This record gives sequence, structure tokens and C-alpha cells, in this order.
Amino acid sequence: MMKKPRFTFLAATLLLFLAACSSIAPAPEGVKDNNNEEHPPVQAEIPFLVYRVADGNGGAAKLGTWDLSRSELAYGDDLYSYKGDHASPLYWSGTTLILDRQNAVPVSGSDHGYTLQLTDVKQKPEEQKYVFKGFEVTGSGDEENPVYTIQDQEGSYKLTLNDFQGFTDRRFYLANAAATKDNSGFRLVFTTAPKVFKPGEGWIVVVDYNKTSSGFSVAEFPATGLPFGDMIVSPDNSILDGDHLYVWRSRDFGYFDLKKETFVTQSAIYKDIQDFLPDRKPNPNVDPQIIPVGLVGNVLLLYDPTLYFDESTSGAVVYAYNGETPAGKLLIKGSQLTIYDSNNKQVGEPQTFDYTLTGGERFSFPKVIGDG
Repeated sequence: MMKKPRFTFLAATLLLFLAACSSIAPAPEGVKDNNNEEHPPVQAEIPFLVYRVADGNGGAAKLGTWDLSRSELAYGDDLYSYKGDHASPLYWSGTTLILDRQNAVPVSGSDHGYTLQLTDVKQKPEEQKYVFKGFEVTGSGDEENPVYTIQDQEGSYKLTLNDFQGFTDRRFYLANAAATKDNSGFRLVFTTAPKVFKPGEGWIVVVDYNKTSSGFSVAEFPATGLPFGDMIVSPDNSILDGDHLYVWRSRDFGYFDLKKETFVTQSAIYKDIQDFLPDRKPNPNVDPQIIPVGLVGNVLLLYDPTLYFDESTSGAVVYAYNGETPAGKLLIKGSQLTIYDSNNKQVGEPQTFDYTLTGGERFSFPKVIGDG
């Protein structure tokens, strides 16, 4: 084993002095988006996972970082191995990754600074089950008597949707969920539509549960242009950050403001996406879709898996935004990856990217990263 170098007291003092001097430099100013909301300086390093197929059945999930300030990618240790093609974490928030115990095996002896929590995912074929930070939500799948069960370390809580008018005579789908910051309850956000489908008609239904009072409160508001069918809003393709539910809505991007009960179009993001690849070919197999896949500090990460170059070459783009200001992009064309800076300028030459596609995505990012 390689011995660690020994530093003298003088050398250690010098290093501390240099580190302190470097921290005196003024921090970059925040930016304001089109809604005049202030956003702090951009998060410099974005953690991600990529997946490499191993011999036989399964592969390994490798940790990496995207340095937005330097427009660089770096790859680190393998975090865990996995079986089959179920590679991505069930949930990733801060420095905590939740993994399926039956599918993932953490790599030992690696000091990566992340906590890997293993959980048992048991559900009946007709059930819907989602894992979030600190709790799980299971839907019964019974359209006549729909029940959602919330389970955390303190107990379980049942939500019978027929008890609330917002779900009567409607189809409904869990869009996302989160625990309150003080762990006193939960918020579940649903999208609903008439059972006899009418294009463009839908609602957002917000259910808040308080564990102390054992009471539910429900609020709803109209939401036009919601995607349904194969593109319904779900925890896999949305991000819930406080009162903001980020979604892709009928060739539009933005978020539902759950407090103001309205949709906020982030037009600068949409324009930047359109301007980035003005000559892109339409994909004959699928409509364009921009998926919110990560939120790291103040950086929102979007993913477009629908790039099409020719019959034998597909691709994808990862977009990073600080508010509505571009922070960087990753363009994948076949097995090549090209990095772009915040000004949409190419940085360096394309590099080989031979990591596998899993769950429709080339990368996994934290849904929310903050307090871990």
C-alpha cells in the first residue's frame, strides 16, 4: 500500500494560508431570470452517474462531475454494481442515493462521500410505487377505490382519493411528492383529466398531509396542455422544488407555481433550446421532449433524448441552466460527446462516450441536492 506523504507543520500552515487567500476573491454575482427572480452564483460542479455494461448480466454505476466553470467532465469511482438493466438509483437527493436491495451492490473501500441506502422494493403488478427521500408512496391501482399509502420510518398514512372532489370522475396520476422540511408531513401533487379525454383539459391537484393533526388539505387549479398517455407527468420526468413543479408541457417548458396556481413559461430556456441546434432533423419516431432530470443547488438540468441524425445514429443533449441563464451543455452523437460552455461555444474536440443508455437516459443526476 502506498504510504501517505508527511507534511511538516510549516508546510501545513502555508497550505492553509494559501487556501484562505484564494477564498478572499469576490464571489460572482447572481443573475435574474425573466421573472426578475434573483438566482445565486452558478453551482460549479454537478455530480452525475454513468453506466458501463459488464461481462454477463449487469454493470457498474460510475460517479462523475461536470465542472461548469471549466466546461470539463471528470470520472471517478464506481459507486455500485447492478444486475440486468435496472441501473439508476430509485432516488438521489444530496449525498444520499437510494438503491434497490435486490438489484444493487455498493462497492466497498471507496471514499466517495456518498451514502448508499438499500431498500426493498416490493409491489404487486397492479400497484404503482415510488421512492422519495425519507418515504415511499404506493398506489393501489384500483380505479374504483383508489388508495395511496405513504410510508416513512414513523408509520404509514392512507389517502383515499374518492374522499376528495378533485379526483371524482377523473383519471389521475401522481406527478411528484416531497416531505416537508420540518418532517411534519408530505405533499403529493397529482395531474388529473376527465375520464372521457378532452385534449388540453386537465387539473393540478395538490394534497398536503399533516402528521400531527392526521389531516389532509386539497387544492386544485386548471392546467391546460398537460401531457397524458405515454408522456404523463410522473416522478421520473418532473421535479418538485418547494412550490415549483417543473414539467415539459406540449412543446413548452416551465413550471407550475403551486402557490400562485398558474403555469410559468420559462421562455428564455425554450428559446435557448431552439437556438442551440437550429438545423436539427426531426425525429421520425418520437416527438421532441425536454425532461427535467436534476436540480443541483441553483442549477436546473434538462435532458432531451430525442436527437436524430440518421437511421443508425441517435443522440441526446443535457442542458444546464442557472435560473434561465445557460450554464453549459453536453451533446451526445452516437458514441461521441461534445462539451459546450455557457455561451454555447464548443469546448475542445468531441470525446469518446461509451457509457450505456439506461431507462432512456445516458446520465443520472440528483433530483434535489442541498442538505444531503
